[in-house]
Amino acid sequence: MRPLKKSDGRGRSVFPAMVLSTALASGWCCAGDSPVSEVLKKTSETYRNLQAYQLVAVETSVLSMPGGANSSETQIQLAVVKPGKVRLAVKDMEREIILVGNGETTWTYLPKEKQFTQESVAASTEEEESGSGDEEQDILTETQNLLVSRYVGLAKYSSVAILEREDRIKFAGKKVGCYRIGFESKGRTQELWIDKESFLVLRYKELSRLTRSGFSASVEITLNLKEAELRAPPDNFFEFTPPEKARQVQALNLPGERVNFAGKPAAEFTLKDLQGEKVSLGDFRGKVVLLDFWATWCGPCREELPSIEKLNRELKGKGLVILGINDEDTGTAKSFLKKNEYTLETLMDSKREVHRMYGVRAIPTVVVISATGVVAARFVGNRSEEQLRAALKTAGLELQGQGTAP
Repeated sequence: MRPLKKSDGRGRSVFPAMVLSTALASGWCCAGDSPVSEVLKKTSETYRNLQAYQLVAVETSVLSMPGGANSSETQIQLAVVKPGKVRLAVKDMEREIILVGNGETTWTYLPKEKQFTQESVAASTEEEESGSGDEEQDILTETQNLLVSRYVGLAKYSSVAILEREDRIKFAGKKVGCYRIGFESKGRTQELWIDKESFLVLRYKELSRLTRSGFSASVEITLNLKEAELRAPPDNFFEFTPPEKARQVQALNLPGERVNFAGKPAAEFTLKDLQGEKVSLGDFRGKVVLLDFWATWCGPCREELPSIEKLNRELKGKGLVILGINDEDTGTAKSFLKKNEYTLETLMDSKREVHRMYGVRAIPTVVVISATGVVAARFVGNRSEEQLRAALKTAGLELQGQGTAP
């Protein structure tokens, strides 16, 4: 995706003022003249009225927990002309995806794999104020929600918002005046830096804290808008020419893609266990397998693990194999399991390859595989023991009563 900058002919970047008619019409220009509800109302109107835009942003995420912190960065470029034209580029340490749609054809390209798909289906560019309720979203919907859609409904939250102060932050190479607005709920704080002229959100910051059973962790997510143009690029910007050596395929394994895994063959994999021994999914053909994607810092995972452990103790050797899949370091996982006296066999997926195979973007995620190697069920989020038992029964496992842990 090309840079979304314009030049003044002397090598300097020039960005449009982006002052929308809704912001100009009122003549209102400072926080003292209007409550926070007016700021959020104008911001909602700005995003609702967007018809063509080009945005460049960087999202950073920092997970802090006892023993250290992990950080990640995602670069995002999104251009949309309604209806139907879109160009998206997303790149982080694990993935690089380019999606292009001209209203008639949609191409999705993975540069690292040199693979692409081509479909005669227009890419959706309609933003909604609320999600569909699906547990996962496709990469385009997810990105549009991140940069645009979630701000359409901001006006609804004016009663719980606080205008903290006026601020100035760097945007497009210059200092820009902003309204800094905060929201706070149990265990989570959110802040928005809203451009005083354009009413675009130039920065979004969210801090979530988790404290349970003596364990504490925090996740800080910051989204910085780097560039913005509220105009349509040339039409050829929404065309795609496959690079040399790129290969067209029927389907791509996209991170976060909304895929119905049920009824499909389970992806084969080999990982090392806590002792460094290789374990393959194929080793357990003929048995029902439950994959539990979890982490020590994950509160819902810790709540669900006692049920997983109970099933493991009760049904191990009776047609069921339970494998934990963990992406932390071996020492952290081993120490946690030992401290809690869990017998769950855990495999280490530090490169998150198996996470990607099964579309895991939130944990806990449980995948139940039948004895014939077909995915029978897949859950995202904490599930009760009864729900897990029902899934095992669906996979063909014979259960004798409810059973108790020894």
